[in-house]
Amino acid sequence: MLLSIELLEETPFWVYVVFVILLLLGLRATRSKTVPFKQVFFLPALFVFWAIYTIEFLFKGHYCFLPLWLVALYLGSVLGYLQVRHWEIHVNRERGTITLPGSWIPLLLSLCIFSLRYFFSFAYSSHPDAMQNPLLYLTDLGSSGIITGILLGRFWRFRIVYHHH
Repeated sequence: MLLSIELLEETPFWVYVVFVILLLLGLRATRSKTVPFKQVFFLPALFVFWAIYTIEFLFKGHYCFLPLWLVALYLGSVLGYLQVRHWEIHVNRERGTITLPGSWIPLLLSLCIFSLRYFFSFAYSSHPDAMQNPLLYLTDLGSSGIITGILLGRFWRFRIVYHHH
């Protein structure tokens, strides 16, 4: 219990801001919404760059585990695509918008991503020897690939629907 309180006290303020933003965006995604198609691209792109940063941070130029991330990325992409393949998506090409049905999945993904990043960041910063634990950084790498892949797979499906209307 003391560790939990200490952990929360030592968490930078901006982390709480990110958490609240992710929570609000996830809750907003539970309702149908019409957005510019370009906006659908933003989150997957952000997580691809974040994943590349994580890989660079973890491996500092040594990419021997990159194939693991690519396999996890592929598996996540398949899962993301399958998750939304039956969604009723409406496209307005004249306005450049796409209407997506509400879903609890974005909230769940956001909370998973936040929790995993928080956990791994805490582990790496509070236990420098954690970087020597292959199970820890391979789990970080694999989960990063799967979640990024889910977002990319969803985007790929939205892109296909958008360009076929």
